[in-house]
Amino acid sequence: GKIGVPDRILHKHEKLTDEEFRIIQEHPVTGKRILERIGRFAQYLPIVELHHENHDGSGYPHGLKGEEIPLAARIVHVADAYDAMTSDRPYRQRMPEEKVRRILRECAGTQFDPVVTEVFLNIRMEVLTAISVDLEKLSDAITVYQEPADLPVVPRGTGE
Repeated sequence: GKIGVPDRILHKHEKLTDEEFRIIQEHPVTGKRILERIGRFAQYLPIVELHHENHDGSGYPHGLKGEEIPLAARIVHVADAYDAMTSDRPYRQRMPEEKVRRILRECAGTQFDPVVTEVFLNIRMEVLTAISVDLEKLSDAITVYQEPADLPVVPRGTGE
């Protein structure tokens, strides 16, 4: 949906004006309109449209509250906020992980579904731990790797 937002707004370094923020708030509905033309995305339309609805009803575009917001949209809301805070933006540098986690917890119950937030934060650490273990295994494998013959041969198309 941000395709419909002018670059001058998306890449602005200063605080947005009220009018510019109103334009930003249109992106979920714009995204839904774009995707509803593609039949196979029908099941994702509520997520696209409602991923900025806040748990306390203060979000947009419809001001839905709590359970009125589909679970998938509540999950994407937390993940999208996490991504936004951990990414560099024109108006600020990415935030440290500890600060992002604190903000998510502080906003649980108002901006974010508190249960979704807690599950996301717990899974996030598990995923990081799993990735860390996999990277260690990869590092070990690279260290011992000598010849192409050392690699197992996996036929294409087997899904492995």
